[in-house]
Amino acid sequence: PRVLVWARRMAGLDVEEAARKVSMSPQFLEACEKGEARVAIGTLCLLAKTYNRHLHVFFLHTVPLDDPAPRVTSPP
Repeated sequence: PRVLVWARRMAGLDVEEAARKVSMSPQFLEACEKGEARVAIGTLCLLAKTYNRHLHVFFLHTVPLDDPAPRVTSPP
């Protein structure tokens, strides 16, 4: 859950904006970020794209101390 919060904040999004971008209620996203609910893999893929992160980042056990993961970029 902490990695979800970290990725959202690194993307510069608040809960409401992030939830809107992936067609999710802000309440559900907050519950996921608190560890009270689980994100389906399809939604996690959408969050990864929205947050400009590789999917594997969301499977880390701890929040990165810095921003080591390369950002996903679209081909030119």
